[in-house]
Amino acid sequence: MADVRDYVLNDFSIVEKAKFIIEATDKKESDTLNVQINPNDIEFNYGLKVKEIAKSMAAGDMQAQTKGSGESTIDIPLKFDIYDEYMAASMNDSIYTDLSLVCTDFDDKGKGGVSALDRLAYWSRRGANHVAAFYWGAVVYKGTLERVSGHYTCFSRWGHVLKADVMVTMRLGNANSESLLQRIKNAADKAASFGVMNAMLIADAALR
Repeated sequence: MADVRDYVLNDFSIVEKAKFIIEATDKKESDTLNVQINPNDIEFNYGLKVKEIAKSMAAGDMQAQTKGSGESTIDIPLKFDIYDEYMAASMNDSIYTDLSLVCTDFDDKGKGGVSALDRLAYWSRRGANHVAAFYWGAVVYKGTLERVSGHYTCFSRWGHVLKADVMVTMRLGNANSESLLQRIKNAADKAASFGVMNAMLIADAALR
């Protein structure tokens, strides 16, 4: 039996959840967004795009010179599912409720709903004026949220989005703000305490 699990749905045992730790560069706004279901995989793209440019020499000859420009990104596939919660709140879709994964009614600052999916979409629209970290135990990526894409896979009869398959793309780069690093450390400390508690509960159960 594996000692780690990476996919948890309708499982309420102790497990570390991946999270996005995000803050505006002016420090006026921040979010810590836990994913609902930990990802199965993460796609990474590392590399440097190299192109050749012509350089004029004093003798009139043209010489090819390489110049590097590129980016590193990660793509994080996530699943969101509030079907059970919606059915409970709406009495099996018989009464109207506002519970939904998505809010499309944005204010003048681009803010919409408060779900993790809404907030990820909001930060991706902010462009470069934010820093973000994807934290999941030993996995830590820092940069900015570049894009949130995907498709909705389940709706209520009122049009509420109940399930979604989403891809979050992060552009990796320098995101070493002191406050972001401290929040990552706080998350790691909390996870470590959680792990100790879990070990104690397992040991206690084994002695019963």
